[in-house]
Amino acid sequence: MRIQDMIQEYAGGWKARPMTGTIGVEVRGGVKLADADDATIQRVKKLVSHCCVVVFREQFMEPGAMPGFAGRLAKLSYTPGLEQNSNWRDVYRIDNPGKENARTEDWHTDASFAQKPAAYSAIGAETIPEAGGDTMFLNQYISYELLSEGYKRTLRGLRLRHVGVGQGPKGSTYAEWPQAIHPIIRTHPETLRRSLFLNIPRLHGEIEGFSVAESEPIIKYLYAHSLGIDRMYRHRWAEGDFVIWDNRCTLHAAPHDYGDQTRTLYRVITEGEVPFDQD
Repeated sequence: MRIQDMIQEYAGGWKARPMTGTIGVEVRGGVKLADADDATIQRVKKLVSHCCVVVFREQFMEPGAMPGFAGRLAKLSYTPGLEQNSNWRDVYRIDNPGKENARTEDWHTDASFAQKPAAYSAIGAETIPEAGGDTMFLNQYISYELLSEGYKRTLRGLRLRHVGVGQGPKGSTYAEWPQAIHPIIRTHPETLRRSLFLNIPRLHGEIEGFSVAESEPIIKYLYAHSLGIDRMYRHRWAEGDFVIWDNRCTLHAAPHDYGDQTRTLYRVITEGEVPFDQD
């Protein structure tokens, strides 16, 4: 289904348009998230899950209101091992860490090392740089679909260890970091489409039944394969933006190209299901 058809089906009546030919939708009117009824929440979920990321313009929520909204999408969650750093439970503040401490420049998905990895993530931008500080997204449905049929058959049933490297108390060891084993190919429960599900290579151990040495070239190939620019959307933040994406079918990254300018965003995430693949 074309992204234009998805908009027509799930955002009919809203002022919505595609941001690229493969990923991303902008909504400028026709819905007010803060006042959304249950039917509207279901439409939001379907639009995000099918189109990977949706930008709601002029819909900024105060951080204290974000958990209440996100909790209607799915059960609230919090990245294992991440320190609470805001005045609101379940809300994570994203500030300018400096280029040398930036941890978001690699393409990744949120909390994949949890037993039930993140489903939806939502961000509201409070302060944005004059230039730079964009967030980029990749469609992982397409990354799966572009694999050869032979490779798809090879990957079906394989499971990969996800490791929250360093996501533990100071001095903790590899064995103490949060870990989970998930299928490399997963089926989305909402769309029933398959997607590649992997993270930054350094956040992985072995493929189940393989050695680490045997696993490494497969992981690196699939990660590199996932980064095609034909399935990318780069979001330039504007005041009032509220962005929701689905971690089950996307990777995202945020380049640190804004020097010492202030960049303050607030993020909430929701818990997904135990990843699965089904016929």
